[in-house]
Formats: sequence, structure tokens, C-alpha cells
Amino acid sequence: MDTKELFISANAKNFSLRHLAKVKNILDEADEIKLLYLQGTSFKSPTLVLTLSLLFGSLGIDRFIIGETKLGVLKLITGIGFIFNYSNMFSRNHVGIILILIPLILAIICIIWTMYDIFTAIERTKDSNWQKFITAVS
Repeated sequence: MDTKELFISANAKNFSLRHLAKVKNILDEADEIKLLYLQGTSFKSPTLVLTLSLLFGSLGIDRFIIGETKLGVLKLITGIGFIFNYSNMFSRNHVGIILILIPLILAIICIIWTMYDIFTAIERTKDSNWQKFITAVS
């Protein structure tokens, strides 16, 4: 088995089917230096990102893992803001409608965003791996 076949067998699960044929074509045209550089490149496991999205999705961990740092921070702020506002909502003597709506709105945003990320985690990870592959062979 040559280097190209080893790379494909080890990393096929990290790419979508639509990208896998392109990966094979690019590897066929790549020189040895690019192949050596690819061996040092680590790709994220879509299964791991899905698991993290299920367990810690409201904190944006899945976004951080695949390199979407800005969205991860925004999701983290949304999740923490919901928890912080909800926990402080009942500690005040006068609870206004705004203090009730803020955690409710943040909760709705956080739940919808987390559900979206759970259903798209595998495909987003594979797309991120594809971008990393393209960068490595360029």
C-alpha cells in the first residue's frame, strides 16, 4: 500500500463522499512533499464533534473544535447568558417583564442553535476537514 492509499484508508471517514473523490484526484497529482505535509495534518473526527455537540452544545464546544471560534464565543455567551439571567431572575424582589423575557429569549436561541448544530455537526466537521486538506495541499 502506498502513501496515498494509506492516507485515504485512515481518513476516509473524515471527509464527505462528495469530497472523497476530489481527495483521491488531488492525492494522485500531489508530490511527495505535500504528501509528507498531509501526514502531519490532523483532521477532526465527525463522531467526536457530534458527541461534544450532544453533551456540551449549548456552550459552543463543538464550534471551537472545528475552528469556528467566533461562533463558538457567541454561542458560549448565549448559553452562559441564559444560565446567568435565569438564575438571577428570581433573586430580585421586583421581577419585571424584561427580566423574564431576556432569559426566555436566550433559552429559545440557545435551544434552536444547539439543535441545529447537533443535526449538522458531522457535515460541518467534514467540510472543515476538507478546507484543512485544501489548505495543506495548496
